[in-house]
Amino acid sequence: MKRLLLLYISIFTLQIFVVQAQKDTLTVMQYNLMRYGAASLGINCTPPAYTTRANYMNTIVGFVLPDVLAVEEMQQGTSTYAQYLLTNAMNQNGRTYYKRATYNTESGDDITDMLYYNGDILTLTSQFTIGCTPRSVHGYKLLYANPANSADTVSLTFLVAHFKAGTTNPASATAPDALARGTCANNVINYMKQNMSVTGNYFFMGDFNLYMSSEPAWQNMTNSTLPSAVRFFDPINQIGTWTNNASFASFHTQSTRSSASANDCFSTGGMDDRFDFILTTNNVLPSGDPNNKVKYIPASYKAVGNDGQRFNGAVYDPSNPNANGSVPSNVAEALFNMSDHIPVRLKLEIKLQNATTTGLALAEQESKIWFTNPVSTNQLIFYFKQTLHLTIFDAIGTIKMKDLEVSQQKSIDISALNNGMYLLVFSDKYGQKLVKKLIINKE
Repeated sequence: MKRLLLLYISIFTLQIFVVQAQKDTLTVMQYNLMRYGAASLGINCTPPAYTTRANYMNTIVGFVLPDVLAVEEMQQGTSTYAQYLLTNAMNQNGRTYYKRATYNTESGDDITDMLYYNGDILTLTSQFTIGCTPRSVHGYKLLYANPANSADTVSLTFLVAHFKAGTTNPASATAPDALARGTCANNVINYMKQNMSVTGNYFFMGDFNLYMSSEPAWQNMTNSTLPSAVRFFDPINQIGTWTNNASFASFHTQSTRSSASANDCFSTGGMDDRFDFILTTNNVLPSGDPNNKVKYIPASYKAVGNDGQRFNGAVYDPSNPNANGSVPSNVAEALFNMSDHIPVRLKLEIKLQNATTTGLALAEQESKIWFTNPVSTNQLIFYFKQTLHLTIFDAIGTIKMKDLEVSQQKSIDISALNNGMYLLVFSDKYGQKLVKKLIINKE
C-alpha cells in the first residue's frame, strides 16, 4: 500500500505543477452530403435513407474528429435531418460535445448548409446570410476560448457556399454556370468589404463546383488587387485545371465511385474533380502575420480518403477493401456510401497566451473520459475525443503496460493482464495526468 500511496502522490504532484502549452489544435472539415434527407430527386433515382447514412457519417466523424464541420446539400424545409445527423452521427460513441448552428431556411433552393462544432471549446456567436443564386451563402462566427485563461479568446469566421453546378464540355470559364459562380463569389467579397473589413481569421469553404482556377469565381476570391483582409488563398497552392487532370489526383474530391450503384443518385466516373475547398485569408497562413493567433498547419490539408491512387476510380473496392492506403477500410467504405463527394479537412494551430494552470484542464475532462469498466474481455475500449497516452499499473504500483496511445473508439489488448484492480494513468499533450481505476473481471 505504501508504494501505491507514493504513486498517487507523485501523479498528483505532476498534475498540479505544470505549465500550459502555448498552442492548441483545431480540425476543420468541409463535406457535401449529397442530398442528405431527400426521399427522391425526381430523376428516376432514390438516395439512400438518411437513417442509414447517419451510420456511415458516424464512422467518418469518429475517424476525423472535426472541431468544425461545414456541410452542404442538407435537405431544405425542415431541421429534422440536421438534428438527426447531430444526434445519430456526431454525438455517438461517447461523443456528446457537438452542437449545430440554427437551421437555415433562406437558401433559395431545396438544399441548404449546416455547421456543426465542438461545443466544449467553441461558441457560436452569430450567423448571417449572403444572397446568391441558386443558393445563399451562410456565414458563422465562432469564438474559441483558452481553457486555461477564459479572457484569451480567438474569433474565427466560416463562410459556407454551394455554387451553381454544371458547365459546358469542354469546361469554359465563360460558360453561363461559370459566370453564375463568379457572381456568387463576388457577392461574398463585396459583403466582406462592407461588413468584415477588419483583418480576421476568415475561411471560405464549400462545394464550389469549379473546374479550373481561370473561372471568374476563383479570380474573384483570390485576386491580388483585393484588400488583404478579404483576399483568399488556397493553403496547398494547387492552381490549374483540376477536372480530369491526373496531375491533381491527390486533391480530387468527386466522385467516390466509378460506376452506378443501385440507382442511388450518386455521380459516377471516379475521382476526377476538385469541387470542394477550404480557403483562408493570408494572416492564417504561415507566411502571414507572425503574431496572429490562428495558423494553418502545413501539410494538414487533406482530401479525406484520397491516397492519390483514385484517379477515375472509386474510394472503396469491396473486392479489395484495403486498397485505399489513406484510411482504414471501414472509413473508405463509409465514404463510398455516404456521398459522391469526399470531405476535405485542415488543421489550425491556436496560439495561446502565456498561462500557468493548476493542471486541471485534463482533470476537468474526467467525466468525458469513458472506457469499459469493469472489463470482462481481452479488449479495453476507449470512448473520448482526445488522444492520450496511457500507462497501466497494477495494485502495488508495478508498470504492466506503458506508452500506449489511446483515443476515440480505440481498443487495446489486455489479454496479458490478470483479473484484479489496476490504475490507468492518462497524460495529455500538456503533460498533465489523470488517474482512473480499472477492474478486470474476465469470465
